[in-house]
Amino acid sequence: MTNNISELFSRIAPSYDKLNHLLSFSQDKRWRKLMIDAITPKLSLRVVDLCAGTLDCTVALLRKFPQAEIVAADFSQEMLDRGMEKVPHVFQNHVSIQCVDALQMELPPRSVDVVLCAYGMRNIPDQSAMLRKIHTWLAPGGELIILEFFRPRTRLARFFSNTYSKYILPTIGGLVSGDKQAYSYLHASIQEFYSLPAYRALLAQCGFHIVRDEDLTGGITSLIVATPIL
Repeated sequence: MTNNISELFSRIAPSYDKLNHLLSFSQDKRWRKLMIDAITPKLSLRVVDLCAGTLDCTVALLRKFPQAEIVAADFSQEMLDRGMEKVPHVFQNHVSIQCVDALQMELPPRSVDVVLCAYGMRNIPDQSAMLRKIHTWLAPGGELIILEFFRPRTRLARFFSNTYSKYILPTIGGLVSGDKQAYSYLHASIQEFYSLPAYRALLAQCGFHIVRDEDLTGGITSLIVATPIL
């Protein structure tokens, strides 16, 4: 299944950024900015951008924290290659990319200050295993920051999911990218994922303390900041 999803994202890599901005009415830029702003400044040196896609978070992070050293990991080489084209030349040596299934990624224990994951956790089949792996990577006081479309709970989020993401998004996404299946996957993956309260409980089970969680844009998307309990 993971290989199929990787191939799906590789197919839409050429139009991925354009469609993200178009289909979200550029709200995706605001959401990612809020994610970067959630990082505690003193923790901004050693960062993993997990499920990094085309490196929007990596680029935004380097603009705010130019001293950061970032490992950007994704299971699509095509996405990573397009992302590296967006990294300013002066920061190229601050970013290393890894094309890897997140569950197979290996890092030394306590070697990372921040793990970011924007809209990628839904693509990882074993959430508990992934969270426990991240727990081992994070240094004391480190932060896991997740930006995600959780299963909708609010009235606005349910309306968005049952109308826009189910019908309009796949139609427009399919016309622009030539791959309607990829944009139908988004709606299906949201419906099958955790709600925010359920994910909070899972984080606690996996040894994390929730520092902050909040709904953005009426609950269409949500932001979580958590630290490992060591």
